[in-house]
Amino acid sequence: LKENFREDSDFLFPYLSRLRGLQPRPEFEQIFKDVLPTAIRMRMHQAFEKLVLDLASRGPLVLVGEDLHWADASSLGLLDHLVPLT
Repeated sequence: LKENFREDSDFLFPYLSRLRGLQPRPEFEQIFKDVLPTAIRMRMHQAFEKLVLDLASRGPLVLVGEDLHWADASSLGLLDHLVPLT
């Protein structure tokens, strides 16, 4: 990824991992320990936004939301967050 994304990777990776539902690394537990769930959700959205913007800055980018009728409220919230970027 671009240099500016690597600079932010220490902030972004824990939130992107959590967004994806990956098993958290032990060092990430401290990051989430005293953070309110709403703040975690906001930071996950910001991390994904940064990733999308970084990828889109390199060329055309298509994000596919398949089976949105099965999406949960959190996934739809992320989509609502990303729509203004288009």
